[in-house]
Amino acid sequence: MLFWILGIIGVLVIAGGVYAYTVYSNVSNTLNIVHKPLDRDKSDKRDKKVEISDNKPISILLMGVDQEDNGTGRSDSLMLFTLNPKTKSMKITSISRDSYTEIVGKGKKDKINHAYAFGGVDVNNDLEFTSRDQHFAKGNIHLNGETALKYTRMRYEDPRGDFGRQMRQRQVIQAVIKKGANVSSLASYGDVLKAIEKNVKTSLTQDQMFDIQKNYKDCVQNTEEIQVPGDGHKAADGIWYYYVPDAAKQDLTNKLRAHLEVTK
Repeated sequence: MLFWILGIIGVLVIAGGVYAYTVYSNVSNTLNIVHKPLDRDKSDKRDKKVEISDNKPISILLMGVDQEDNGTGRSDSLMLFTLNPKTKSMKITSISRDSYTEIVGKGKKDKINHAYAFGGVDVNNDLEFTSRDQHFAKGNIHLNGETALKYTRMRYEDPRGDFGRQMRQRQVIQAVIKKGANVSSLASYGDVLKAIEKNVKTSLTQDQMFDIQKNYKDCVQNTEEIQVPGDGHKAADGIWYYYVPDAAKQDLTNKLRAHLEVTK
């Protein structure tokens, strides 16, 4: 939903007048509600905190958390967005929910994971399947909130497994970005803002989001999808894990560091 908000900010200039001010005011209120600041000023791995207004490459981690009421929750879907305003490009890296990794602060390794109000989005489905009593034909299909959820959650009927599900998640997110940047989305902005307030939390401030919209909006025109290579199998504890070779991790690290223009 972050990218939908950025799209709405972009089309406000077209709306004009009192209506534009009303939309802006409501969006600002929603951004204040969903903002949850971090308990640190910067990462220990950085010399200084990130300043989005510097117009330099940035990265944004998007996590879909599977959480019951009052529960801690687990990140069921993870995507890393890297944006470079100079090359006007964006890379979307899907991280498998079953990836075996070090859980920082816990001293152990474990699984990395322990468009309703729009009126829907259109995607090109490359695999005909039925999930949760919903049939999805091959080709261009329209998804509302309920069917989009079923579409992105299915993995057992897909021969690509979790890879296929991650691909569909990226599909829907990119469709949301595209639709959010369309003037027609203003008609349903109220319902979308309500959904955002109930389901979204972000460490980004309102000013940072405005800066992203201003300086990084062209990045979505040149998007590359990245899948982390690896091998999945059951471990001695009987739990399924996805193992990523060290060489693959380093290759991905080098690629993203180059995109972010990180030299150290």
